[in-house]
Amino acid sequence: MWFPVEFPTPSEHFVQRTLTPQATGPQTKGLQIPFSWRTTDLKSNSDVTTSGQSAKTSTLARVQKRNLGLAVSPSSGIWFSALFNEELNSARNARESNASSGMFLYEEFLLREAVARVGFDLLNNLQLGFGLRSQSVRGDVVGNFSQGTEKRVIYSGSRLGIVAGALVNSAPFQLALRYETPVSGKVEIQAESKVSSSPGYTGAALQYALNSDVALLAEYGFYNVAKNELASTLPLANASNNATFLPLGGSADARVVPLKVLGAGLSYKLGSAHKLQVDAVQGQVYSSADPELLVPSEVPEEQKQKVNLLRLGLAVEKGDWESQVFADYSTSKISYNLNSTNKVTRSFSSWGIGLRAGVEL
Repeated sequence: MWFPVEFPTPSEHFVQRTLTPQATGPQTKGLQIPFSWRTTDLKSNSDVTTSGQSAKTSTLARVQKRNLGLAVSPSSGIWFSALFNEELNSARNARESNASSGMFLYEEFLLREAVARVGFDLLNNLQLGFGLRSQSVRGDVVGNFSQGTEKRVIYSGSRLGIVAGALVNSAPFQLALRYETPVSGKVEIQAESKVSSSPGYTGAALQYALNSDVALLAEYGFYNVAKNELASTLPLANASNNATFLPLGGSADARVVPLKVLGAGLSYKLGSAHKLQVDAVQGQVYSSADPELLVPSEVPEEQKQKVNLLRLGLAVEKGDWESQVFADYSTSKISYNLNSTNKVTRSFSSWGIGLRAGVEL
């Protein structure tokens, strides 16, 4: 549910027809069918050193994301769209070096989201969009290395959030603004209702056209975090030994919270129908010890972690359809002292490939 940490890339704000979550909406009259697919492989590990003894946990995860949408613009001044997302996170966690050496966990998290949006062209150079995000979540976790796989916990729930965006065109500049509230709701877990959330986002992206072939892009944004009771340790139902488990699973990255993002990009036309896009992004995350994953007003510098992401994409725009094939890679590492005797080192890297496409009918 929490990993891998993903950051928006500057060029995505300006892909209109594919209706990515960062896009505002279609710019032409008609019916459009966007879809996208992405897979990411993540490798992470966490080393905890206590009184000279080291315990290491590793996670290998594969995240698959599929999006399908429908957008209609009955006139040049208004549009409606619906976007359906599915994200399946399959994680294999292993404790490699301590008294429980050799123990493995296999856990899954499933997220389905529907986004309904409406947009308006207020002026020739100003477009506004508003939307509602509805998510259903499902967790299938062991959640603790001390429990056997027969002690699985399966839970589900739903949550809601809103999103608003604006696109301002003033050649040679384009400015995209995006605001998302945290998506919050209730999850039913072992007959108890718990608050569940995922972060919101506030950000802006700027595109500057140097000429008809080359454009520069930049982005800055920060995340809005809400209370999440799934980050707390919970008692395991029907257990005779007062056992507990972690609803977010045993992943080394389960407590990583995104803070902000800064990025730059380049778009270069390779002819009348092809475009090369490169994005370099640096994000900042926080490894939270708070039972509800809330971020303090002042995060200690030693607990801030930089995530570097590089994405390369090739876009094809021809007639009434367009597509983009892309690959990305990200990596990060953090090391800090919990107290005088406990030191934590976390690192993770991920690579992914994907496809976005859209057809205008």
